[in-house]
Amino acid sequence: MVLTVEQRELMEKNRKKALEIRRKKKDAESKVPLDNNSHDQNSVNQLFVKKIVSESMEGQSKCCMKQNDRKRSEVRSQLDEGDERKATMEDTCEVLEDFEIDAPLTVSKKEAMQVYCLPKGTLAICAHTEKENPHYKSWSAMKLYDRTEVRKRARERFGGLDGLVDERNKRQNRALSRALDDTKDLFKM
Repeated sequence: MVLTVEQRELMEKNRKKALEIRRKKKDAESKVPLDNNSHDQNSVNQLFVKKIVSESMEGQSKCCMKQNDRKRSEVRSQLDEGDERKATMEDTCEVLEDFEIDAPLTVSKKEAMQVYCLPKGTLAICAHTEKENPHYKSWSAMKLYDRTEVRKRARERFGGLDGLVDERNKRQNRALSRALDDTKDLFKM
């Protein structure tokens, strides 16, 4: 699969736009005002969420707005309910990929290995829940991993979102070239 010049230009334009959004979020993170009256971590997080969402909503598409609304509601619920995984400033400015916007909170072992490029050894140390296999009841139980933990470990391993995307593309290109090599003599007479 070869990309056209227009496709590459569009990808580069979108990458630059994403980097600009990320830079704005980091700037907003550093500018969060701390009240002298309020040293409570929840109030600092709530201030941060309001500031990030208000700045990041300017000039974004409806898809990105949906993503921000979803992220904001998740962070608020974590702040209000006192969930064991407290919302931190890193959670609020985490950038999701397109396929992650409406994705479930858990990820299967196969998807974690293919999409997030994590080896079995890394998945072995991740927390997981086991659920009965819905397709074949007699098979062993499925292991479902927390998507945020898997995403975090993958980005740490490959140096952020760009590194993970590059690794995923490299693996797809390697598989494509292997398939092309296997089938290059298929139609020769």
